[in-house]
Parts: sequence; structure tokens; C-alpha cells
Amino acid sequence: MQLSELIPAIFLVWTLGLILVLFRSSIPGVWRLAALLLFLFYCGVYYQELLAVAGRFRADYGRELPKLLVTLTQLLPIFLVLFWPIALWMAFFAPGERFGGALVRNLSLVTLFYWLFWLGSWKLGYSLEDGLRKILPERVQLPELPDPPVDPANAGSRRDAR
Repeated sequence: MQLSELIPAIFLVWTLGLILVLFRSSIPGVWRLAALLLFLFYCGVYYQELLAVAGRFRADYGRELPKLLVTLTQLLPIFLVLFWPIALWMAFFAPGERFGGALVRNLSLVTLFYWLFWLGSWKLGYSLEDGLRKILPERVQLPELPDPPVDPANAGSRRDAR
């Protein structure tokens, strides 16, 4: 797996997490700003790779979306191995029981579903990536949207939406 394959998956997950952190009011503003500045710093560090990824998505997003999903599933076991010990410490030191219990429960379910999917694809004689490539289409095509109907009598007028 090359860096050019990992960058879109990592930055997609990071962007979604950053959006959640920025809209969370219980996190002090200075830490939200720090998270945003760190994200922007890493965007600058990997600017060339991000630019290449954006070019590939603009050129043919239909082929890049399935590749992105396959890459995310390749990163999931690495994430689970790295995050499980951290999550257990977070659950132990969590101020409330709800956070610790929810964290362990949700991470357990993600791990269980991942390994069940892996085991199922292995029993069928595929690797996980091959199983996903069989399930996912090679190219995603969005349907064409029809043009909205236009009333010729009111084509030039504008109504207030009240």
C-alpha cells in the first residue's frame, strides 16, 4: 500500500472528526483552534499528495470511490490494533460511566463486524479486499437528474418563498 492510496482515507476520517470537534461546544475554543491549525499544517505537509488525489477524484470519481472504501477496510485492522489500548485507558479514566461503556461497546461491535466480514470472505476463498471488490462496483455512476419543470408563463418572474 502506497502513501497515495492512504492519504484520501486518512484525510477523509480526519476531516469528519475535525468537523465534529469544531461543532462541539464543550471543547474549549483554544483546543478547537489548535485542532484546526494542526489539520491545516498537515494539509500543507501533504499538499502535493492531496492535490494529486483531488485531480484523480475530479477526473474519475466513479473509480476512486470504490478504491477509497477498499483502502479504508485495509486501514481498519491497523486502526483497531492501535486504538484498542488507548480506548481501554480512555474508558477507565472517563469521567462518566456512559462514555466508557459506549466507547467499549461501539469499538467491540466495529471489531466484531470487521472480523466476521473478514472470516466470511476468507471462508469463501477471497481476501477481504477481493470480497469488497466483488461486492462494490468497479465504477460508481450517479443517475442523471432531470431538469425541473418550468412554467412558461412565470419563467421570468420571481416569487417570494413565504
